Amino acid sequence: MIYSSWKWVVLLPLLTKPVSFVLFGGVVSSLIIFPLLYSQDVQEWKGNINNIQNMGSFYDSDNLQGDISAGNYIRNPSQYTEVQVKTLLFSKSGNPQECNAKIREFLTSVKKIQPHNIPVVLNRVCANRGFAIGRFADENTIISILPLHDKGYSLVGVKIRKYSILGKPAFSKSIMNFSNVWPALIIIILSMVISYLLSLIAGGYLRVLNEYASKDGLTGCLRREAFYAKASYELEKSKKNNVPFSVLVIDLDHLRDVNNTYGHAKGDTAISLIAETILKSLRGTDFVGRVGGDEFIVILKDTTPADALLIANRIRHSVKSLKLDDLSLSVSIGISQCEKQNATLQEIISKADTNLYLAKRQRNEVVFENNILR
Repeated sequence: MIYSSWKWVVLLPLLTKPVSFVLFGGVVSSLIIFPLLYSQDVQEWKGNINNIQNMGSFYDSDNLQGDISAGNYIRNPSQYTEVQVKTLLFSKSGNPQECNAKIREFLTSVKKIQPHNIPVVLNRVCANRGFAIGRFADENTIISILPLHDKGYSLVGVKIRKYSILGKPAFSKSIMNFSNVWPALIIIILSMVISYLLSLIAGGYLRVLNEYASKDGLTGCLRREAFYAKASYELEKSKKNNVPFSVLVIDLDHLRDVNNTYGHAKGDTAISLIAETILKSLRGTDFVGRVGGDEFIVILKDTTPADALLIANRIRHSVKSLKLDDLSLSVSIGISQCEKQNATLQEIISKADTNLYLAKRQRNEVVFENNILR
């Protein structure tokens, strides 16, 4: 806030230098621009809360592994949008035929659905158990389909979210919303004067906010959403260029014991130290995401399994040498490799996660292809 206030102290005198802008910059800007900006911020804040609530209600049941029940609701976040969320449960877990039938029935009920997109969606969700999202109907409709699994990773249903734009606002109606045309004219004039100055500030804030939004506050690693977006892009790039693509899934050993014995603050310190060690052990082309409380995933671009093993052991040994007061820290690591052109990111990570599970049996181990490696 101090930095922001200092900026305005410097900028306001620039706006008031010309005599013609003394009244506008001093009185009109104070009475119109600041209340308008505040109102816009409040609306944006409310919109962000609404978006979080919508996304949370869509993913909560799957993320929390709670009881999943069939349902269908439709709501209108605004006068021009409609959101439909429908949960379809299968009578028999892991039945691809039922999955195909139910999704196909829903898609064919959607107006303007593109028939050639239906097999693509069915293959992604029912065959590969992946997440499908796209404009499968028309330009104004986004459909996303999320597979739902039970604790045994059997497919038990899907959750579908359809977001549609209902109609285009009428220009005449928008203009009539102004009770007085003069405030609009004043705002246009003022915006022409200050737009360049505001763009300089906005550019700086945007870079800071983008960096903050993509990084985890405790560890400095990529947040879950930013990580998966970047990892998906790099996987497709690796396939296109026909170069190796390796994944490490890393988990801190005995974190629950640390939290129970020394408290969560000590556990957070341990996680932070592990993340710092991982980041220092990677190359400039590698990147890491924190996808769980103490779970990290590392993407190693253009990296063979042998090189991935070297990096994994470098991380493991570096962590083993750490000391947190009287505590000794260690990590278990699972390695996987993209071995086929049609492999999905989720498949590769799941394979590394399986190897991690084997490594956790002994702790402080690295596992690749079901073999403990050192």
